[in-house]
Amino acid sequence: MGPASEAVYAPFYISSAGYGMYVEGATPGTYDIGKTKHDELRLSWLVSDGELTLVFIKGGYLEVLDRYTKLTGRPILPPKWTFLPWKWRGECGRDKFDELDGLEINAEVAEDIKMYDELGFPRAFT
Repeated sequence: MGPASEAVYAPFYISSAGYGMYVEGATPGTYDIGKTKHDELRLSWLVSDGELTLVFIKGGYLEVLDRYTKLTGRPILPPKWTFLPWKWRGECGRDKFDELDGLEINAEVAEDIKMYDELGFPRAFT
């Protein structure tokens, strides 16, 4: 793993001590959260011609997150289908088929769907 300066930049920090902080802008920087000294938070930015604005927000986790997302934009709500049950298979056999709802489909997939039906899992939101 490379140095912290090669990591993905996330300009938001929230503390259990009752505050949050974010950097307004795209100035490269680093957060050292207990790496150098286990009881310290060290922050550094490369400021040359650019502008750097630090915004501190006081409060508990929910209040800090609420105020932060009011300033920076609320996260999107994923489509409803993303909350349905998901199942992963490394691969499905190609030589066996079964009928499901009048269609011939892969037997293993048909078996999964039939089991979901038996267990009462929804196929889609209505």
